[in-house]
Amino acid sequence: MALMRKKLRNYFGEKSPGDAERQVYQALQPSAQEVAQWCATSCALLQRILAKNLSSVGKTTSTT
Repeated sequence: MALMRKKLRNYFGEKSPGDAERQVYQALQPSAQEVAQWCATSCALLQRILAKNLSSVGKTTSTT
């Protein structure tokens, strides 16, 4: 669903929209819930990557 929305936003972004097209474009914008979910997912992934990197740094420095 989000991919289809993105494709449609790109399509409407290439044209000069009329009133009806402008309403459709606004309807295609992500909801606050979708934005919040994306942010939470991105933050969680970043935290996992940082934790993994920090644990590997600790192992490297403790063996030298």
